[in-house]
Amino acid sequence: MIDEGHALEAEGRFDEAMQRYLDAIRLAPNPAHAHLNRGNILLLQGDLPGALDAFRTAIKHKPDYAGAYYNIGNALLGNKQLGEAVANYRLALVIQPDYAEVHCSLGIAQKELGKLDSAIACFKKAQEINPRLAEAHYNLGSVLLTLGQYTEAWPEYEARYHPNINGKYVILPDVPYPQWQGEPLTGKSLVIWPEQGFGDEIQFARYIPLLKIRGASRITLVCKSPLKALLETIEGVDAVVSQAKAATLPIHDYWTFPMSLPLHFATTIQIIPAEQPYLSVPSKRLNQWNSRLPTSGLKVGLVWKGSAGHKNDINRSLPGLATLAPLWALPGITFGQPAKGAWRGRYRSSADRVADCAYGFRHPGLRRYSLHRGPARLGNLC
Repeated sequence: MIDEGHALEAEGRFDEAMQRYLDAIRLAPNPAHAHLNRGNILLLQGDLPGALDAFRTAIKHKPDYAGAYYNIGNALLGNKQLGEAVANYRLALVIQPDYAEVHCSLGIAQKELGKLDSAIACFKKAQEINPRLAEAHYNLGSVLLTLGQYTEAWPEYEARYHPNINGKYVILPDVPYPQWQGEPLTGKSLVIWPEQGFGDEIQFARYIPLLKIRGASRITLVCKSPLKALLETIEGVDAVVSQAKAATLPIHDYWTFPMSLPLHFATTIQIIPAEQPYLSVPSKRLNQWNSRLPTSGLKVGLVWKGSAGHKNDINRSLPGLATLAPLWALPGITFGQPAKGAWRGRYRSSADRVADCAYGFRHPGLRRYSLHRGPARLGNLC
């Protein structure tokens, strides 16, 4: 019955899976495993208290159940109860010291607590136990990047698109040509395939001119549609194609993710490509905003909100523009907010000093602009 529940759970048929686990609890000589799986379903359904109760019930039936302590730790980690999560991971490791996944999750909790050296030790221990654990490599790479240890970090960070990684951070493109692994590019064509967020695409586009220097004959940049007009201004790019139209691309010699380029260029902090500006905006768009922003004083753009759909948005976005209100008292500064989507609106300080320059903003007398016009406003803030 538990195996049937697993199969139903994998298909997203949670109610049916739950019924199989409840049947197993009723019939099994020791229902510990069934309680653990019941807890997993409850956690997927957003019932944290119910899930924790199920995991703890599993431990009552099987006191040496390392997997149940691990699941409790994961549930608490997801709820930002970091100290309690660490305690449960340590209990799991007392029972099963070679549990690689627990070492990895303990490392994540330590990272969240700011204990980066401890986090690194946990990820390396997980790798020692199971060198194929992609999450350990990915998380180690992430922490090393935070510390600026790029030489060791970039190879580890490649695990972000490993086929076995939990969560699928990056999806491989379905194209009939190989991924570029640093081979000579003279006379070769290359597709740069998008990954992760807007900011990642913008930041790593700085490598495109360097690819041309290496001899690439044609560089095609695939991007999210709102970024197309902006990314077309990069020196060295031959074509910019929205991801929605990428299926029609001709055959190229190679493809690569933009965040793999630092690995192939052996990037360290000392040699980050720093040619500025590597992006530009048409003068016509800049001129559209000349009459809308002050001509004197410092102009500051405030980016305070990310995508609400991002799983880590709670740690990336402010609850509202009012959080920044103390800034409005600073003399000689005009603040503007490039806002978009569900959080569009009119925000001004009591001194009326936050400029109306929101993406997708609708207000009487103010035209509506698409996302790619945003850089024109930012250009005027310089």
